[in-house]
Amino acid sequence: MIVVLTGPNDYMRNLALKQLKADFLSTNDEFSLEVIDASETDMGRVIDSVASVPFLSDRRMVVLTNISVAKSLADDIDKIINATSDTTDLIIDEPKFDKRLSLYKTLKKKAEFREFNEFDERQLANWLVAEAKQRQATISLVDARYLISRVGSNQLMLDSELEKLINYNPSITKESINLLVYPTPSSSIFDLLEAVFTGNKRRAIELYEDQRRQLVEPKEIMGMIIWQ
Repeated sequence: MIVVLTGPNDYMRNLALKQLKADFLSTNDEFSLEVIDASETDMGRVIDSVASVPFLSDRRMVVLTNISVAKSLADDIDKIINATSDTTDLIIDEPKFDKRLSLYKTLKKKAEFREFNEFDERQLANWLVAEAKQRQATISLVDARYLISRVGSNQLMLDSELEKLINYNPSITKESINLLVYPTPSSSIFDLLEAVFTGNKRRAIELYEDQRRQLVEPKEIMGMIIWQ
C-alpha cells in the first residue's frame, strides 16, 4: 500500500497520519514503523527501508516526509515505488507538490492520494459541532461560529480551545467562550484610524487595546494618527 497525504490543512493531514500509525501499531510492533526525513537521508537508506521484510511482525510501515525538497529522491520516485515490498506500507507525507514535476505525476498514478484542504467557516463550524459530540460535549452552530470569530480559522488553536472549554463545562455556550477564550488579535492600525476619524470612541478604544496586544507601540499609533 502506497498512500500520499497532502494539502495545506496541517491539522487534518497530521490527524490522518496519526490514525494510520495507530491502526498499524494495533496489529504490529513499534519496531516495524520507521519515519524517514527525505531531506536528511539518501536513496540507499530509503530503498533498504521500503524493501526490507518485516521481522516479528506481519507488515512494515515507512513514513517518508519532505520528499519534495530532496531532489535526488524526488527525481527517482519510480525506484522507491518499485523497490517497495508487498509487506511494506509506504506513507508519503508532503504538504505541497509542484504539479508540473514528475514526482507529482508519478505518485498521482501509482499511489492513493488523500488531499486535505483548509476548511471554510461553515465547514469549521460543522467540524466543531461534530468534534464536541465525539468528545461527549455539545456546542451549537451559532456558538461554534462565535468561537471561530474569536480564535480564527486555525484548526489546531480551535482544537485546543475546544478541549479547554469541554474541561470547564461539556455544555459549551457563548458565556463560557467569553469567560475562557481570549480573542486572537487581528485588527489593523487602519481599522483603528477609521474608528478614530468617524468618532466611534468605544470601537477606537477596543482596537487600540487590540493593537497593544499585538505589541504595536503607542508612539507608532500616535504617529499614524498625526500623519493622517
